[in-house]
Amino acid sequence: MKYYLSILLFVAFSAIAQKENPGFLGNKNIVEISGIGHFRLINNLIRSDYHYMESNGQLVNKKRWFEYGGQIGLGRTVSKRLMIGLQASIYKQYVAPGEIYYEKPGLGSFFSKHEIIDVQSITIAPRIEFAAKRAILPIGVSHCLSFGYTMNSIKKRDYLINYDEYGINQNEKVNYNTEPTYKELSIGYSIKSRVPITKSLLFFYSFNYQLNLPMSADNNVLSMLFGSLNFSGVEGQVQKSRLYTLFTMNAGLSLSF
Repeated sequence: MKYYLSILLFVAFSAIAQKENPGFLGNKNIVEISGIGHFRLINNLIRSDYHYMESNGQLVNKKRWFEYGGQIGLGRTVSKRLMIGLQASIYKQYVAPGEIYYEKPGLGSFFSKHEIIDVQSITIAPRIEFAAKRAILPIGVSHCLSFGYTMNSIKKRDYLINYDEYGINQNEKVNYNTEPTYKELSIGYSIKSRVPITKSLLFFYSFNYQLNLPMSADNNVLSMLFGSLNFSGVEGQVQKSRLYTLFTMNAGLSLSF
């Protein structure tokens, strides 16, 4: 009972202190580190993609349900209800080209099955955070808006492709060492909650929505507005998968100073 009472008193005194001086107990700066998780409900249930994985030299249809990453962030409390900052994240994603046409130079295109592709996404984004009603930053519930830049790259390894060449079943390994980095504009919204643990340490979790807008010649904001997106080829499949990665969750620690 004494433990819970001390926690309540600690939070109350923190709120009183913030009314006099923005920040947590007078500390205006904050550093955050967190993990990112994504459960692939939209990708796996709403979209009927084939997720081929290699097993003993063959492709089998098996879906992956979870993706993960990490994020660091810096923030400064401007007022009791406003914080500005910068965040950077790295995210591991699985892209399922599934069944696409495989181009063989000099022979033509063949309908093929493609192993899932490992994609790494790095995002850097300024952010602005607003306290929810009755909250005083950084404690309590807040709303966060971000606008940033994302670079997606395919992991450099051999991927198995299975195709039928004039009635003969073939397996071939493909490496995307020469593929460029796929760029995006990323617009995000998060609802976040922070709870104090000690005088300088807070636990937080957030639910995030992020819209990833491709920045290529075939796919960009204009092609999205006019409904002319082109998802052919590996680049198109990466962009398509990123568009459907809408919701993620973060959980981590904040250090105020």
